[in-house]
Amino acid sequence: MTAPRRALFPKDLSGLSQLFETVHTADGHRAIGEHLYLELTSPGAALTGLVLEHRQQLVAYVGLTDGFQPGWWTGELAVHPAWRKREVFDSLLTAAIGEVVDNRATGLRLWTFLPHLVEAALAMGFRSERELRSLIIDLPHVNQAHYPTGVSIERFRPGHDENAWLEVNNQAFAGHPENGNWTVELLVQRMSQDWFHPDDLIVARRNDRMIGFCWTKREKPAVGEIYVIAVSPQYQGQGLGRALLINGLTHLSQAKANSAVLYVDSGNERATRMYESIGFRLDHVDRSFVKLL
Repeated sequence: MTAPRRALFPKDLSGLSQLFETVHTADGHRAIGEHLYLELTSPGAALTGLVLEHRQQLVAYVGLTDGFQPGWWTGELAVHPAWRKREVFDSLLTAAIGEVVDNRATGLRLWTFLPHLVEAALAMGFRSERELRSLIIDLPHVNQAHYPTGVSIERFRPGHDENAWLEVNNQAFAGHPENGNWTVELLVQRMSQDWFHPDDLIVARRNDRMIGFCWTKREKPAVGEIYVIAVSPQYQGQGLGRALLINGLTHLSQAKANSAVLYVDSGNERATRMYESIGFRLDHVDRSFVKLL
């Protein structure tokens, strides 16, 4: 087995696309997170991370990004099913640690759903941090949306609603490491994707002020996603989040999706109870592990 090397752009992009498709087919969900995937595929972007090559085929990728916390980097691994061996994971993690140390990192956060990678990470001194649960529900569903008095439901207006959306999102997710620090640039990037349509972003208003939203996503016709859902803190606990969620599921059902998925932190018990009461069930769990360097 050769040692991992730095990923090269655009040389490795085709091989990485094939690897991601193989992993997606084998595991039933995306090989790497959306943020890292968009970084790789955006025009003019440079690849970040390491690859493992065997007979001119890419069999593993370690995506490395400068994290949200100063000094911290985040790593994700996409590994071909035939190469999920302890010695492979040991080699990839060792190389990843060396790479971020060279970039003066003080810590590395690793996201994974692979049991053997978890074993390798723990043996190298990583400790468990978070669990991100992927929930799924079959469509169509039988729930009805009931909105609080005085709330109107509209579609997102590009070029007009961006700042209001950011205010609701960043207040609702204050302190959240991924969702809580969106910028105009990040929102515009997401809205520039092929899957985005304003009709898929439902907003709730009271007295002409945005107080919540449910953003749905359809990359594949049969499977929808509750991409982001949020309610301003002062309006939480009034049933608005539940109504927005049901509205989003109805929208996906009308678009002929057979199922819908969403992600929730395991520590968010209130949201999890709401999702389960509507009919969501566990699909898989992604876990993060951290190591001080």
